[in-house]
Amino acid sequence: MKKWMERLKQWWRPEMTLVVFPEVTTVIAKDQPQYQPLPAYRFANDLEGKICCCWALNWRARLKVLVTGRLWHLVLTFHDPLQPQRLSTEKPAMPGRKRVELERVFLDGKGVGDAN
Repeated sequence: MKKWMERLKQWWRPEMTLVVFPEVTTVIAKDQPQYQPLPAYRFANDLEGKICCCWALNWRARLKVLVTGRLWHLVLTFHDPLQPQRLSTEKPAMPGRKRVELERVFLDGKGVGDAN
């Protein structure tokens, strides 16, 4: 029974996890326990205020996207106007950062995904 429960936990792990990537400059909601911290790159001197974050899909989610060709995007707006958003499989151009700087931004240096 215990072995079965472990397999079930692995099967139902989140479809997507956040990736801490080398260019991260900020962690959004890092001091808000009701939200998952969002490692992000904030584009410097950008008139539009762009940020970029990265998600990794587990194997089930990858297969589902491959078969259906669909990815659902749910946004909490709190009844404010929706901001323009874009989903992509292409990584935007971002200047690199040193690992020491990355650890300083993401306090404990532990990521929730792989930066590859």
